[in-house]
Amino acid sequence: FRAVKHIIRWGISSHSKARMLFQLIRFFNPERVLELGTSIGLTTLYLASAQYPRPVPSVEANAAYFEFAKRLHAQHISKLNILFFHSTFETFLNANPDVYDFIFIDGAHDYHTTVKLFEYFNLHQGPRQVLVFDDIYWSPQMTKAWKHITENATGHLVLDAFSIGIVIKNDNLRTGYRYHIK
Repeated sequence: FRAVKHIIRWGISSHSKARMLFQLIRFFNPERVLELGTSIGLTTLYLASAQYPRPVPSVEANAAYFEFAKRLHAQHISKLNILFFHSTFETFLNANPDVYDFIFIDGAHDYHTTVKLFEYFNLHQGPRQVLVFDDIYWSPQMTKAWKHITENATGHLVLDAFSIGIVIKNDNLRTGYRYHIK
């Protein structure tokens, strides 16, 4: 079990990244937001604040993180409509095949899981969606997964913001472009 200070240093998004997610949600105005990887729930608060009053499901497989996030929400910010799920991503998605149009993926930090999630959302979701992958250069596996995603995001707008990768699926966008944000 990791100490909270270690989780805060390495296991949650920075304020600027969380603020960018908030702004992305405000800009795209999605109907349904999903977070895969709650951690201790701080980024979840940004997502839910941007999406308020609509609910934001947040999925976390680690029992300790899941309980901490639920307590944080219940004790301090219960007005936000966050739906916490203690589950693996695959189990959650099989049980909840809803269409989400903004998905923040921050719990998969290996090649196979990340690619599998990209392929799932690419095949099983609607015509408009935003996929945000966190920590795309965090490890060689994540870099490999991000490379695979960019090469296979045919017809999507791909934005590389170094710490996060954004894949925008929208039939009204011009495709075939790759942007790197510095």
